[in-house]
Amino acid sequence: MGKRSNGEGTICKRKDGRWCAAFYDEKYVRHFVYGKTQAEVKKKLKEKRNEKMLRSSLKISRSNRG
Repeated sequence: MGKRSNGEGTICKRKDGRWCAAFYDEKYVRHFVYGKTQAEVKKKLKEKRNEKMLRSSLKISRSNRG
């Protein structure tokens, strides 16, 4: 696996055999997801990032209503 782009998060294998992924949200809070396989963690990471981005965009749109 090559280098991941900025903002894509981190994926690594832990000593206990599980895979871990981490990413920072727009408030610079680090979030973690875990799984048995690398593919599972990639999928969970993508879902979690999309969920966080959707929530942040909803907050912005609600604040712009006036």
